[in-house]
Amino acid sequence: MRNLTFATIALLGLAACAQMQVQPPPEERWATYRAEVMAKRDRGEVAPVEAQEMLRAQHRVIYGNDSRMDAYFAYSIRLLRDAEDGKLPMPEAQSLVAAHELEIQTERAGDAKSRAGMRDSQIDPLWQ
Repeated sequence: MRNLTFATIALLGLAACAQMQVQPPPEERWATYRAEVMAKRDRGEVAPVEAQEMLRAQHRVIYGNDSRMDAYFAYSIRLLRDAEDGKLPMPEAQSLVAAHELEIQTERAGDAKSRAGMRDSQIDPLWQ
């Protein structure tokens, strides 16, 4: 009887796992969403400011609060609003936004590489 109960619980657990949806990693979800929004922006379906606001909202959903990205989005939205108000050309504002985003991506890649190197250097030589 005990074995039957255990087997039933195990089967129910496996069935539940099989029905769980596996989500792609956050980086992949972000890249897909960002590409969709940027395509809509480029087709003129959404204004540049609206696109940045959409990206900011989804970034928070995917990654949670991130002070560096919050500052980036505030900066980019301000620049794009200024461009909409005629204070600078829109292509220039979009170029500045893209450059700042690339700068953040480059810094993050360096941070990740540095953390990986630090983990490798902390490995006990006896276990190598």
